Amino acid sequence: MIKYNAMKNTSKMPLLLSIVFFVVFYFIHEDFNVSRLYLHVMVVAFTLGEAVLQKKIRMNTVTMCYLLLVTSVTVFSVLPNAFVDLKGINHVISMIVFFVAYLFAFPSAKEIRFSNNLLLAAAFIVSTYVISVRITPSIFWNNVYPHLSSASQAQAQRLMLHANYGVLLGGDVTNADYILAMAVFVCLGRYFSGKVLTENILKSCVLPLIFILAIVIVNRRGELISVVLTALTMYFVKVKPVFLLKIELKKLTRGVFVCLMIALSAVIMNYYGFLDRYVGTVESVSSGTSYGIERAGTGRIALWTSALSMYENSSYLIGIGWSQFRARNFLGSLEGMNVHNDYLQWLCETGVVGFTIICGLIVYIWLKTIKRCRLAFGINNSINNASKCYALVSLGIQTFFMILHFVDPCFYKILFWPLYSCSLILYNLSGSQENANS
Repeated sequence: MIKYNAMKNTSKMPLLLSIVFFVVFYFIHEDFNVSRLYLHVMVVAFTLGEAVLQKKIRMNTVTMCYLLLVTSVTVFSVLPNAFVDLKGINHVISMIVFFVAYLFAFPSAKEIRFSNNLLLAAAFIVSTYVISVRITPSIFWNNVYPHLSSASQAQAQRLMLHANYGVLLGGDVTNADYILAMAVFVCLGRYFSGKVLTENILKSCVLPLIFILAIVIVNRRGELISVVLTALTMYFVKVKPVFLLKIELKKLTRGVFVCLMIALSAVIMNYYGFLDRYVGTVESVSSGTSYGIERAGTGRIALWTSALSMYENSSYLIGIGWSQFRARNFLGSLEGMNVHNDYLQWLCETGVVGFTIICGLIVYIWLKTIKRCRLAFGINNSINNASKCYALVSLGIQTFFMILHFVDPCFYKILFWPLYSCSLILYNLSGSQENANS
């Protein structure tokens, strides 16, 4: 990420790199029927190795909150009113694995560079793949589709042909967006922290635009909105109020250039039909009819209404039980789906008690990360750039999910936990780097 000062007592095992490796290669499980167990075993092996070699856990308030979050979800998952199946068990196991990996992870500068390079390289390959397939669909259907698992082939038919989504990766269209979004936050963290003044500006300015272009082409509105709002949050968190009144000509020129490039790209993509889903959403919402709004929500309104109905007919304090919505949801083509609003699903399944615990812990950690950013950027020197960068990328990952929780069941996906653990590892590194510089 940047050239760092040395930090003492770093991990002996590459835990952060193993987590990023898990995220990058997660797609092989669904697409090629490769057991997810191998990837989990890799992370567990490195974690056990670190526990044996160093036997050191760094405890702080955020770690305690993360522990409470994992403990709460685990308890809710095994209560008598919970729906227990293989999918739910895998979710809990993955959550615990990445939490324990987080406990022992304290990466060195070399490991962080390898992790970032792996993520950026994967994001560049994914973006090239997504854009190429969108321009020439036969690349996917003739060369990739025949080699996919039967489950991924069915998903490709449903999502790419009938729902007009972008390229399938790992049996879903959200996996590509997660990789691309994380890469965007790493690039913006580098840029906003000031490090690109002495490094190649191409990585931190041009690459995010390519990644965002690919996210647009994937046609997932929730992830796109979350990335844009997160980027704005990262910018406004790092600046001082007086800075907003002082606009330098060079930065203004750069901003105008970026806006023009975005506008030109939008015109070209709209001409070739790449923005049809976004245009259709605007038309549906602007119609003002209930049918138009339901169509724009692609079934979310029905899911939300059903969740509220289930909650109203259950105990307000403890809800209907963990994963029970997925088990009881029989809404036609939406059967077996989650609510697509994590906040509402927590309320529905765990009641006021569970919602307060889960949401309260996540929001508290997010606010602590904002405070960490403010403290890091309050120190005006280039030596502190590492601390700023770590804190800002951590905030970016958390904010992305905080927004996405409103429209997607990201909390119930396996990939949420390695990414959330990465964000908290960076949070810890920010404070430690700042102390090392003081």
